[in-house]
Amino acid sequence: MTTKRLYLVVAACAVVVYLGALWNRWALDDIPIIYYNPLVHSLSGTWLAIVSPYWPRELGGQLYRPLAIASYALDWQVGQVAWFHAVNLLWHAGVSVLVAVLVRRWSGDRAALVSGLLFAVHPVHVEAVANVVGRAELMAALFALLAVYAALERDSVGWSAVALAGGLLCKENAAVIPGLIVWGWMLGLGRPSRRRMLGYLACWIVIGVAYVAVRETVLCGSVHSLQPNGSMQTPWRAGRTTPNGRTSSSRTHEPGSMRSATMRSSCGPTSPSTTRLPRSRATRSSPPCTTRSSNG
Repeated sequence: MTTKRLYLVVAACAVVVYLGALWNRWALDDIPIIYYNPLVHSLSGTWLAIVSPYWPRELGGQLYRPLAIASYALDWQVGQVAWFHAVNLLWHAGVSVLVAVLVRRWSGDRAALVSGLLFAVHPVHVEAVANVVGRAELMAALFALLAVYAALERDSVGWSAVALAGGLLCKENAAVIPGLIVWGWMLGLGRPSRRRMLGYLACWIVIGVAYVAVRETVLCGSVHSLQPNGSMQTPWRAGRTTPNGRTSSSRTHEPGSMRSATMRSSCGPTSPSTTRLPRSRATRSSPPCTTRSSNG
C-alpha cells in the first residue's frame, strides 16, 4: 500500500464511522456556547473571540478558547447544524491521519495503518466528534500532534512553539505538549543538543506566561461585566424561546445543568428571560437533543 493510500484509508475510516453524527442536533453545551451566543452569530466573532471568554459572559464567562469560538463563527456563516458536525468529522480525520504520520515515521507502514485505524474508530472519541463543542478537543489534539512532529521530526523550535500556542488557544489540555516532546526525547526520538533544549524551554515559558496573562485578563474582564447583583440573564431558562422557535417552560433542554447549578449557587439566582433571537439559516434546524454533554 502506498503512503498516500494509507492516509486516505485512515481518513475515510475516520469519517465513515461517524457519518451518523451529521444527523445530530444541538447538544446541551452547544446551545449557550453556539446557538444563543451572539458572538458566534457574526463574522466579527472570528477576531473578537481573542478578547472574549468561551462561555458567554451572561453565564459567568468561564474558560478561554478563542480559536474554537472563531471556528464556530465561521461555520455559522456557512450552513446549518449538519455543517458544524461535518466540520467536526474533518477535524477528526485530520487528527487520525497525523497519528498515522507520526507512527509511520517511527514504526513503519503496517504500524501506521493499524494505529491510524484504531485511533479513528476508538469509542473514546465519540463525545468529542459527535458534539459540536467537542471540536475544541479535536483542534487541540491536531495542534498537539503538529507540535510533536515539528519538534521530534523537524527539530523546529519556531513551528513547534506556534503549534503549542494554537493548541492552548483551542483548549487548555494542550498544556501537555511540552511533556509529550520531553517524553519523546527520553525515548530517543529526535533528541536535540542541550542548547536546543534550552531554546525549546525558553519558548515554552514565554508562551505559557503570555497565555496565562491574556487568559486571566479576558476572564477577569468577563467577571466584572456581570450585573451588579451577580445575577445572569439566560434566554434558555424557564419561559425561554427554544432553538426550534417554540416557547417552553420546561428544563428539558437546559444546557450544562451541573455547570449552571454551580453558577447559581456562587453568583446568585438567574432571572428568566423570553428573549427571542433572530433566526438565521444556521438556526432553522430541528430542536436540540437532550443528551447531556460534559465538554468543559
